[in-house]
Amino acid sequence: VEIDRYAFLTIMRSGLPMYWCPCFGEEYGTFWTFQQREVLDTAPLPVQNYFVFALTKRKGIDSITTLSAPLNSNKKTGKTFFQE
Repeated sequence: VEIDRYAFLTIMRSGLPMYWCPCFGEEYGTFWTFQQREVLDTAPLPVQNYFVFALTKRKGIDSITTLSAPLNSNKKTGKTFFQE
């Protein structure tokens, strides 16, 4: 909201099924800090793939195709990547 008030209003008025969850650091807040591995290791494969795609920003890979792609993990570095 602080960055672009008009973009926020446009999205909220778009009619898309969205929910606004204010970010507070209290008991019922929506701000959490965690290690990605703690959460994503048990997430469904498409969710893991989404985050790998979003965080690696590899060019030439279709975002929809990656949702069902197998993943490889490098145990030494902890890095996860798509099979070529």
